[in-house]
Amino acid sequence: MATRDDKDVKLSEKDGSSVDSLKLESNEQYDAEFERKTMRYVDWRIIPVLAMVYSFALIDRINLGAAHTAGMGVDLGLMTGDRFSIISCMYFVPYILLQLPGNLVLRNSESASFFPSLLWIITAWYKRHEVHKRLAVFYLISVTAGGLSPILAYVFSLLKGRGGLEGWRWIFIIEGLITLFLGLITWLFIPAFPDQNNFLTPEQTKLVLKRIDDDRGDAIPDPLTAHKVFKHLRDWTLWAYGIMFMCAAMPSYAQSFFIPIILRGMGWSQTAALLLSAPPYGPSIPTTMLVAYLSDKYKHRSGFIVLCVVVCLTGVSLLAWAKQDEVRYFGAFLTNAGNSGAIPTILAYSSNNVVSHSKRSVQTAMVVSLGGIGGILATTVFRAIDYPRYIPGLGATLGSQGLLLLLLATTTIHFTRLNRQMRQGKRQEPLEGQPGFFYTL
Repeated sequence: MATRDDKDVKLSEKDGSSVDSLKLESNEQYDAEFERKTMRYVDWRIIPVLAMVYSFALIDRINLGAAHTAGMGVDLGLMTGDRFSIISCMYFVPYILLQLPGNLVLRNSESASFFPSLLWIITAWYKRHEVHKRLAVFYLISVTAGGLSPILAYVFSLLKGRGGLEGWRWIFIIEGLITLFLGLITWLFIPAFPDQNNFLTPEQTKLVLKRIDDDRGDAIPDPLTAHKVFKHLRDWTLWAYGIMFMCAAMPSYAQSFFIPIILRGMGWSQTAALLLSAPPYGPSIPTTMLVAYLSDKYKHRSGFIVLCVVVCLTGVSLLAWAKQDEVRYFGAFLTNAGNSGAIPTILAYSSNNVVSHSKRSVQTAMVVSLGGIGGILATTVFRAIDYPRYIPGLGATLGSQGLLLLLLATTTIHFTRLNRQMRQGKRQEPLEGQPGFFYTL
């Protein structure tokens, strides 16, 4: 898509402003303090609310492992064969199938595919080398809440016997009710895209759109057509991003669903297994933020992904083959630290290297859809017959990290070659159709 020196921005009717359009002049400058305050307000208005609603959606999705440990496995006969794995993976089928259709109608509808919609909204507000820190904060808030899920599950399971219900049933009832409640109250608070927002002044909106246009030239959405969707689906790099995210999702889902069960297999009591499932999420908070800060500072992604994957590989190896249970438990800390660092970095890497709203809608949907396949793989390779060590499942998780590194190397070499050709004047057409654009490595 070609850049334009200025753009007429039609504000949404929700804005309530008397200004019908804003003129974005490419040479117009803004006061640095005004820019800083505006973007800080955008941060507080967008990230917390999106992270909150996703946190409880995530808790509602991953509480099967805690419920299993709290007695569901025995009560429902899920300890036999692959029953628990089959139950765990069924959620991901509609999760995968509905991501792309939901994203395609997101700009014209308040209800659509959830996680890719949140990613698309976040990445639409920031410059390419600002977005990693925001994605990391969003991800960490939700994952930390997910890490507390076993503790919440333990508390709710203490209601065992109330209303004639088992404790694990109360886990589903209460956490489900919280999710439904948040779904209702956040209807009015989920932010829209920059050109549709109703919480900034016209001058602030103008600033946000200019920053995006100066960075990548797609502040104003391009028309979404079937031709564009199929064109973007033919871009092999979008599939590579999705498979990389799928590989990164495997350790995440494996820990969410199976770490309480693995700890139970180490000899811990039901209560201890649930409570000890939360601490491995703690150290990942500072390490993930450090990775995000450095990655944005140096405008580089792939090297940090490699570092995080190596840490994750080390942790999974310890979980699988360490002789002492204390060392295996330490492996859970490393697995989570590496994996939590890799996931937002992969999301930033993929979002940095697409231009236009239409392509971003397809990219975020594909990444999350294939991530859902990672959830299916995680739930099916950890079989009940492999309890308590789950060596085949952990081995498959190791293999997924190897595939991730292979795809990362392929895309990085590809982007390096294209950037070199563009700098040497060997390409006639601009990268991603945007003059001045270079891929982030």
